[in-house]
Amino acid sequence: EWVGDDRGRAIAYHNLGMVHADRSQWEEANRYFRESHALAVATGDVHLQGLCSLNHAEVFLAQQQYDRARAGAESALAIFDRLDSGIDKADAYKVIGRVFRETGRLALAESRLKAAIEIAVSSASVLGEAEAFPGLAPLYQARGRNQEGRANGSRRCRLASVFPGERPQPWAVPGCAGAHLAGGRPRPGDRLRGGGACGVY
Repeated sequence: EWVGDDRGRAIAYHNLGMVHADRSQWEEANRYFRESHALAVATGDVHLQGLCSLNHAEVFLAQQQYDRARAGAESALAIFDRLDSGIDKADAYKVIGRVFRETGRLALAESRLKAAIEIAVSSASVLGEAEAFPGLAPLYQARGRNQEGRANGSRRCRLASVFPGERPQPWAVPGCAGAHLAGGRPRPGDRLRGGGACGVY
């Protein structure tokens, strides 16, 4: 029963957005993220506002709407910085780094991806670190920094051994078994796997 439970609806809409994003159904994903964000604002759920902004930014990035993707990720970063949520900040930096990479701003892309890795390391998040490393490889290659690229590849291999048979990916949400979402990130030992580029709340 959803009547009166706006926060529950906000979470459900966010998770539906993730499902549609995973299926590249961008129009539906956009709609659910918008509705989830509006409810998150109405209920004062600041963390969920950040997750909606960040995952919506992923959708904009996939649609090559780079300005909107960057704005969404930077909005999420500001929220996570205010909440002192290290892992979520790392995720936001990763998206911003990818935006800069796709728009040819390679130095900025590298700085944001390295920030993501540093935060993940300081938060003892091997998963977060593993997710950030692949973004650096094409940057090193494009800039002719082959030695750093090889070192990056070695580190990626070591991190990959922690997740045998799996592709590191974001996020899962409490109370939604089997769903994968942004934000309440799974930790080693209790990770839910869904096969999406984004996570579920």
